Amino acid sequence: MQIIEKARVRAQTVRPFWRSKSQVRTMWPGVALSALLMVPLTTAGLAALERAEIGNATKVVRDVFGVLDEGAADRDIELQASVYHDESIRTEVESATTLTFRDDTMISLGPNSNITLDDFVYDPNPSLSAFAMSTVKGILRFATGSLPKEAYTITTPAATIGVRGTTFAVAVQPPLDPVLRQCPWDSVTVMLESVGEIQIVDCVGRVYVLDTPGETLSIPSLPDCTCGPADEGTQQAMLSAVALLECTLAGTCLAPGLGGPPEEIAEVLPGPTDVVEPTSATDQ
Repeated sequence: MQIIEKARVRAQTVRPFWRSKSQVRTMWPGVALSALLMVPLTTAGLAALERAEIGNATKVVRDVFGVLDEGAADRDIELQASVYHDESIRTEVESATTLTFRDDTMISLGPNSNITLDDFVYDPNPSLSAFAMSTVKGILRFATGSLPKEAYTITTPAATIGVRGTTFAVAVQPPLDPVLRQCPWDSVTVMLESVGEIQIVDCVGRVYVLDTPGETLSIPSLPDCTCGPADEGTQQAMLSAVALLECTLAGTCLAPGLGGPPEEIAEVLPGPTDVVEPTSATDQ
């Protein structure tokens, strides 16, 4: 794993095409207003009409929900249901889903997971394409599609991940007991699963590059933001979390931890105290 100091992260501004009213109207060619009025729509349904569809749920296990606006009611995500720009997707206990997007990017969510689909632009001009999402908690697997490698950005509570064409897993562990302040921070673990590269930028601007399958990095969002290669225990816990995701999607989980999914992913992953600090001279 390389550690690149004082790296600059270039922010790209993209034109969100769904904000063009003329283009939104073209999504419904030949549909008369009277026909639309004949279909009873919930508040969630009306909100969906105002947004760009960016993908579909191609696998759904048990209870999966979407929220289109903050404070709005949940909507059930069923098989082949559309998902939309700026929608939050949530899975419950023993539940999972796979989302497939217009560029064939795939995101699989395990039990008790929550993400927000912040930005998606699929444009013939590669420089205008973008895929941005944020993960709040849980376990997910991300496989890139056909967008340019610079187009992908994944935000976590502790770091930002840039993708260079690969498959990887991310687990976000919430605070264990924020009331007692015994562990008042999130912890993020990232594991590269296939050939490719991901770049992880921590809160002080250091860039960690994972380019070997199986390489794992732990990132606690501590005040000093100390990051480092995961020790053996953390790597094994991450493998267990990924196995939980896979068996939930397949319906083959048989036992607690790898079968009756835990109440929170925090019970699968170790806490921030298990992180090994970097030893590279470039990180001093």
